[in-house]
Order: sequence, then C-alpha cells, then structure tokens
Amino acid sequence: MISRQDLQHITKLSVPQTQDHLAEHPDFLLALVNELGNPDPSIRDELVYQLFTTWLTTNTLSASQLHDITTALRAKLATRDNEDSVFARAYAALLLADLLGLDAKQPFLQDNCAKQTILHIASFLMYETDTRNFIADKGWANAIPFGADATLAAIHHPQFDVQATPQILHGIKHSVKLDTVFTQDEGERFAAIIEALALKDTPEPLLIEWTTQLFEQLNMSLMSQGYSERFFKQRTNTLQLAKTLYFYLKVRRVTPQLQETLYQFITQWHRLNA
Repeated sequence: MISRQDLQHITKLSVPQTQDHLAEHPDFLLALVNELGNPDPSIRDELVYQLFTTWLTTNTLSASQLHDITTALRAKLATRDNEDSVFARAYAALLLADLLGLDAKQPFLQDNCAKQTILHIASFLMYETDTRNFIADKGWANAIPFGADATLAAIHHPQFDVQATPQILHGIKHSVKLDTVFTQDEGERFAAIIEALALKDTPEPLLIEWTTQLFEQLNMSLMSQGYSERFFKQRTNTLQLAKTLYFYLKVRRVTPQLQETLYQFITQWHRLNA
C-alpha cells in the first residue's frame, strides 16, 4: 500500500523527477495499479487515477512501462475478491480505455498485447453484474459505464478483431437484463458501441439478429416474470438502448434494414402501431 503522503509527494514532481523516481523504484507502478482498487475516493480518484492520466498526457512513461501497466490492468478486469473489488475492475477498464486511445495514436503496445487486451475488454460486460454507480463514502463504482467506454475504445483501436464482436453483443444483451434502471447514460454508451460496430462493417444481418434476440429476451422475461418490477426495469433499459441506437443510425444514414428492425420493435413495445 502506498501512503497518502507519498502519493501527494509524487503529484508535485516534475516529469524528469517522476521518471527518476520510477527508475529508482521499479515496483512503484504496479503498486499504484493496485491502488486503483482503493475504496477511498480521495486516494483512488483524486490521486491515483489523476496521476495516471497526467502521466499519459505528458508522455512521462516509457513504452515498456505503459506495456507493464496495460498487462497489470488487464488482470484486474477479473478481480472479484469482495464487493469492493468493483473499484479495481471499473478503474482498470477506465484506464485501459485511456491507454488504448493513446496506443491508437502513438503505438507503444506490441500487437499481441494489444489484441489480448482488446479480447479481455470485449468479454468484460458478459460477466459484470455490479450495477452500482455512486456508493456512499466510496465514490463512483460505474463498472458497467466504464466497461462500455473501454469497449468502445477497443473497437476504435487498429488491432480490433471482428471475432470479438459476438462477445461484445452478448455483453450488452446481458447488461440490459440486470436488475436496475440505468442512470449513467449506459444506453447511450451501448448504442455508441453498436454504431461503432456498424461502421466497422459488421454484417448488418448479424446486428439484426442481435436486435431480434434483444427483444426476444425481453419477451421471455415478460412470460416468465409477468409485469414485475424487474421486467419493467429491463423494458426501460432495452427501449432506451433501441431508441438511441435508431437515432444514431438514422443520423449516420447507415444500416437501413437494421433501422427498420429497430423501428418495428420500438413501435411494437410502445404500442404505437395499435
């Protein structure tokens, strides 16, 4: 564990001083990665995450250091030791989004490392079940929003492999079924992911099939649960995603058949065609 005093000291160092410090203390970076899971927001958000983002924007870290951080964060995506582990997963995803964005512009990752990182991120939403956003005394968790941001960064990366598309689609379908109503623009984030996949020339029939499955999932919930509170949460999430995606695609003037499929399901579930 790194003390608050040490973290505050590091924030005051110049770029050359920081580089010297990291060279003298080679284990410091990985210890700092561990602090991303700290449940104290004054450490995690205000010191640790801010340090990383500052270093990324000032080119403080070497390519090998960035590679090591990426590998360590990738492992954190699966951390499930206790309920506070959500912070390690969420902030690993958030920082990986930053790293992939940087690597897309200024490559520092070896191709295999980038591909493995993208594959790990692509499956993140498939397994994430913690829907908490702001937690009293602990700050923002936001595993699903941050996971969505990382997924979008992965799709935009030059090493993105279309073979990761099914995991991404499955992850979104899993997320909208969780027992919550999204409040942190998750629907918009998911729609942006599907839009990005469409612009990556993902076959339109695949996206139409996924949309059909999304609403079949909603119908199955209605049949099994009736008009329960959980069903209405899922309905809200599904329709928010569908309406936002329809608008995004309409503006882009892409995938007209997918647009029509979305329109049909939206009107059906809103009973606008009665």
